[in-house]
Amino acid sequence: MLNWILFAVLGRLLIYLWMKLEFPEWLRKISFISSLHECSLCSGVWLFTLLAFFMKIDILNSWFGFGHIIIIGEIVTGAVTSYIVWIFVKGFQEAHLNVTVI
Repeated sequence: MLNWILFAVLGRLLIYLWMKLEFPEWLRKISFISSLHECSLCSGVWLFTLLAFFMKIDILNSWFGFGHIIIIGEIVTGAVTSYIVWIFVKGFQEAHLNVTVI
């Protein structure tokens, strides 16, 4: 479980840096890259999938007891982790960073 938490924190840090990165004009014209740059949930799926592959983290195997399914395990790990981290960040922003004007 500690490996997964470190995995999620490292991934969120990389997503933050990715979204702060300035792209050259020719790279902004590619709609797929531009869409990923604007959406933390979307870029998180791709980034967490790559991190899961390199860090050998598979939630299907460790949480649910399935055997290691080569590509599917990493994709599911990336998607689930991205969604959980995205919900956590949105909840934190809603609770602590929003200012309600009455």
